[in-house]
Amino acid sequence: MVVVSLESNAKRTSDDALAIAPSTDNTPRYRIGAVVKLTGLTAHQLRVWEKRYGSFEPSRSAGGGRLYSHLDVDRFRLIKQLTELGNSIGQIAQLSVPELQGLLEKMRGSVVIESGSAASQQVREQFLTAIREMRTSDAERIVAHSSLAFEPRAFLIDVLVPLLRSVGALWEEGNFSIAHEHAATEVLRSQLGFLMRTYAQPADAPVAIVATPAGELHGLGALSAALIAAGNSHRVIYLGPNVPLKDLLNSARSSGASTVLISILCSADDPVTYLSELRRGLSEQVQILMGGAATAKLEIAGVQRLGSLEALNDWFQRRARSRRS
Repeated sequence: MVVVSLESNAKRTSDDALAIAPSTDNTPRYRIGAVVKLTGLTAHQLRVWEKRYGSFEPSRSAGGGRLYSHLDVDRFRLIKQLTELGNSIGQIAQLSVPELQGLLEKMRGSVVIESGSAASQQVREQFLTAIREMRTSDAERIVAHSSLAFEPRAFLIDVLVPLLRSVGALWEEGNFSIAHEHAATEVLRSQLGFLMRTYAQPADAPVAIVATPAGELHGLGALSAALIAAGNSHRVIYLGPNVPLKDLLNSARSSGASTVLISILCSADDPVTYLSELRRGLSEQVQILMGGAATAKLEIAGVQRLGSLEALNDWFQRRARSRRS
């Protein structure tokens, strides 16, 4: 992964990215298809919640189509998780985002999972079985329930990151297909976004942008790096796989990011050129760290390689200590 340190206060990146940050934006912008993709709900569920329970009052486009805001998306995600945890939609449909967050917080600890490595191992086995059988709804419920049984940082580091490693290992061994990998990544990406909104960082928290370079289609490494950044008190913007250099540079500059992480696990379209141009396109004060299996033999002036997620975590912690001193 590549970590690029920027120090600016420019505006956030575009809404094409998964912006994982506290949301108060009530501007209508998302069509129903986009909301379905962002939340994992079906269009039928959204319409039923609107008509039967009056949970939402979407705006309308010039053509009459429904338009939802960032705040609406957060409410959909919260209601979805709370209903999966046994709450009646009729009882929570009218609650605001803070009320829904409060209810979710009260439920923390109600899911009984024994502490320690055995607990995360149990979650991992259940999740991988569900993905192997392509029961993605079950996989979502497993992750949602376990998120209540662990402290947020422990959930990120002890549950989600090992899960991603397991998925990656199964894919490399040929025991998971690309479809399995993509299904697992999407479930965990959605949970990451939800978790970061539920446990929102302060508005002045440093921003981390996460992506893979052009030609790299595997998002597991990038998502793992995003989890590490999130666990170190960063607001995360996950751009996903196969991001062109110019889009990464524009996003980093416009978001005011303090960190940009890029994973190169398998291959990319000329990663040396990509990283070299990234180096030239940023200020001399920018620090670039690279990692991932495909970077093992790369040597690029001005770019330092980190060999593991643990090393990345240590880097974030050292940086935090230096900022406090």
